[in-house]
This record gives sequence, C-alpha cells and structure tokens, in this order.
Amino acid sequence: MPRPLADLLSDDPALPELEQWIADSPSAVTLLPAPEDAGAVLTALQVTTRSLLGTLAYSSGGVVVDGWVRIWGGGSEQLPRRLVPPGASFVVPPADGAPAKDATAAGMILVGDDVAGGFFALDGGALGDPGRIHYLGPDSLEWENLELGHGQWVAAMLSANVHDFYTALRWPTWKEDVRDVPGDRSFNFFPPLWTKEGSVASSDRRLVPATEVWGLKRV
Repeated sequence: MPRPLADLLSDDPALPELEQWIADSPSAVTLLPAPEDAGAVLTALQVTTRSLLGTLAYSSGGVVVDGWVRIWGGGSEQLPRRLVPPGASFVVPPADGAPAKDATAAGMILVGDDVAGGFFALDGGALGDPGRIHYLGPDSLEWENLELGHGQWVAAMLSANVHDFYTALRWPTWKEDVRDVPGDRSFNFFPPLWTKEGSVASSDRRLVPATEVWGLKRV
C-alpha cells in the first residue's frame, strides 16, 4: 500500500542542507521553484523529504549548476524533466512544433543530465550496484559507477569537484556556449564523442531535444 503524502513529509527535511550547499558552491547555481503538483511527484517516488531525493522532488523544480549540470527535481518550465519512479516515462514538452517525446528507464531512476548529453541514474537494480549513482557519458556510451549515493552526488556537483569531473568534456568557450541553452535541450556532437574522430574541440555541436539525446545513448 503506497504511503500517503502526509507520511512522506519529514519534520527534518534535507532542504536546509541543500540550500547551504548551494550557498557554499563555487559555481553559479539556480534552485528552481517547486511545481504545483510537487506532492504528486513525491508520492509517486515514495521517498521522504528527509532524503535529498525527496527534498528535490517536493521542494524544487530542479537545480542548474553553471548552466551545465541539471539536477532533476519536481520539474519546472526551465527544467522540464522530473524525478519519476523506475520504469516510468519522463516527458519533454514539444519544441519547434514537434510532438512531445518520452523515454523510459527501467530498473533505475534518472536523476540528472548535462548539456553535453550525459545522464545520471540512481541504480534500482539494473546496473548492478543498487543505491549508487551511475553516469552515461557522451564519450563512452557506457554506464560508469561513480560509487556515490544520491546525496553524495548532489554535494559533489555543487562543489569544486564538478570541474574535475568534466575536464574531458569541456571546450575553451563552454561557458559562453551554454549560457543561453534552454533546459529542454542538450548538445549532440558529430562526429560523436565516443568515436575515434570525435572531440569536444573539433566535433560539430548542435542543440537537440534532451530526450533525443537520451534515445541515442541509452543502453
């Protein structure tokens, strides 16, 4: 029997901790406002707001770090992807007159993505290490176990460690190039970064719907 929303709202939520991490972050961080249906998002996940996962789902529309990393929350106009239970669909609203697209991720919870086309997932059993965050990079097309829990991963993305993590995926003008990228878009590279010819410095970059990138990369 699913727990009702009232049972998922903790007297000791993780929101103050998240807000402190954001205040201390060396990056430019935006905490997006929670959506009107945040309660439904949290109820679907069946986690409490004492966890970072629950707090992000209920008390935020997501978090954007330097315009590069998108940590998913309850969803918002600026970041139209949200935390959903394993196997459920996430939907990106239609863009440029195209129909809305959705994508599923069985046995995991997608918890974030980046403008370079990478995705982060909390393993629910599909990737071999439940409870750990894995990264599907645009330069490998393989899930890499980061050996971090969800809260540890959020803390890392909000710390100086994020710059070391992305060293190989950033080009000299990345800050200028991502400044105005909408939250429903990511870069697709050609030649792809996972090929011998691909390179963040020389491959052609074009913005495409984030779900299109997911469809190209998921395994």
